[in-house]
Amino acid sequence: MVRFTIANARLYGTGSELARGWLTVEGERIAALGAGDPPRGAPSMMDAAGLALSPGFIDLHGHTDALVLVNPGLESKLLQGVTLEVGGNCGSSAWPATPGVAEEVRPWEQAFGVDLHIQEPEALATRAAQVGLSTNYALLAGHGNLRAAVLGYADRPSTPAEQAQMGALLGRFLAAGAWGLSFGLAYPPGMFADRQELAAVAGVVQGRGFLAFHLRSESDRLLEAVGEAIAVGREARVPVHLSHHKALGPANWGKVAESLALVDAARAAGQEVTADVYPYTATCTGLYSVLPNWAQEGGVEGMLARLRDEPARRRMASDLAHRLSDRTWLSSIVIARAFDPASRRWEGRNMAEVAAETGRPPAEALFTLLLADGARTEMVRLGSMSEQDMIAVLRHPAVCVASDATARTFAGPLAEGKPHPRAFGTFPRVLGRYVREQGVLTLSQALAKMTSQPASRLGLADRGALQPGYYADLVLFDPATVADRATFTDPVQPPVGIEAVWVNGTQVVDRGRLTGARPGRWLAR
Repeated sequence: MVRFTIANARLYGTGSELARGWLTVEGERIAALGAGDPPRGAPSMMDAAGLALSPGFIDLHGHTDALVLVNPGLESKLLQGVTLEVGGNCGSSAWPATPGVAEEVRPWEQAFGVDLHIQEPEALATRAAQVGLSTNYALLAGHGNLRAAVLGYADRPSTPAEQAQMGALLGRFLAAGAWGLSFGLAYPPGMFADRQELAAVAGVVQGRGFLAFHLRSESDRLLEAVGEAIAVGREARVPVHLSHHKALGPANWGKVAESLALVDAARAAGQEVTADVYPYTATCTGLYSVLPNWAQEGGVEGMLARLRDEPARRRMASDLAHRLSDRTWLSSIVIARAFDPASRRWEGRNMAEVAAETGRPPAEALFTLLLADGARTEMVRLGSMSEQDMIAVLRHPAVCVASDATARTFAGPLAEGKPHPRAFGTFPRVLGRYVREQGVLTLSQALAKMTSQPASRLGLADRGALQPGYYADLVLFDPATVADRATFTDPVQPPVGIEAVWVNGTQVVDRGRLTGARPGRWLAR
């Protein structure tokens, strides 16, 4: 059995901060801890003078999903101190396998030679255990998968019978250990669901998890979208969680004061409502999402058919004319990842540059790129949020920190392109920029938003705190140096200041380097 003691660290997550203390691990769990010097005879001492010891960070909003099978080390997360990721967010999960999921995973299947189609809800857990995980992993069920499995990508209301079918699939997912249900109401097919459907399907979760909402709008109709999410949770009698809360576009900056007031009012009325945020002012999603909603009906196949159809292209161009005539907006859309070899040259370049250098009108440049890339192109939209708004959300007591990112590697296919730096720097960025440099949060407040608050949202009884009997998911870091290094131009960079990480009592990061150990677990609710 592994037995060791960390001494002389500042301990956080004990219920009260200890300026200098010790913690002993035996096997997978914390055996004892206390202030001052460890007791005589404490095992295998590690001197952590000048460092802080915290529970492992819980990334409540991740997108690694089936890619845990090709990146079981979850490298970019682990080096940040993440000891548990929750996937299946934004309405998209690994099961049921649908045409949309097939399109998403096809490039990775080709790159790694691995079948990423999940045929049964238990299959991902089984296969993850076979490859061995370096960190812990949990999953939400995706409403988009449920709807696509029953209705395809049709833009119409579901019938009660179809809602019952979705509920039955969800029941299987929950029985297999899912921690709740996620909605992606800005993406097909979730965008085609009405509130009655959302509440009907969400009711299956009652007593078995929570509802995570990628809202129907994070811009002009943000307040209505927050109201819808709160209403669905109230009707279904299930806790609500607002994913990556923000207000997009300068015209909507400042609205988070009103949206957070809606959260406060719901909480004051006794409803359980929480949220998460990532510490950046740029978003990242599929480039196809800029197309009008009607153009996204039918999923990838429907979009590609319209992109090939001249009358549909003209209609899309007309609907997008206002946006595409705005050079500032065009310049904010940066190509993060292209899968078509001929399109790879545009990675890191913005749509204004793509249009200018190809000699095409912006609409034609956009449609041509999407068509060549099978509508899989990924984009980063720079400057879409206000830092002041982000800080307001970060400060809110019901908000935790999350990355909204897929775990990346530092070499190979999962390191290609210009991914959003949140995949590499979210948690150290909060500790460095917003705690040490700007004083937006105290260190204790920030760590709670990374540990005990997400653990509470999940309902974990034995993680997220430094307590005897809890699993030894631990992060040892230097508060004076911890920082992100990933940038939008050079994102594939590990952070600094994360000295050591343990998962279930086994060390997985040593002096900022991966040890290669695989002690992680698939966590079923």
